[in-house]
Amino acid sequence: MEEEIKENVFNPESFLFREPKLIIDEELVEPETYFQILEILLWNFW
Repeated sequence: MEEEIKENVFNPESFLFREPKLIIDEELVEPETYFQILEILLWNFW
């Protein structure tokens, strides 16, 4: 099961890995702004 998770969630080629970005691109008018905010939050968190 661990291997399946790695293959289907953490693999950049898998649909599950790409799905969040695809949804955001479809739903938001300016997805790039959203991603910039997420990046800032990520860097401040780490």
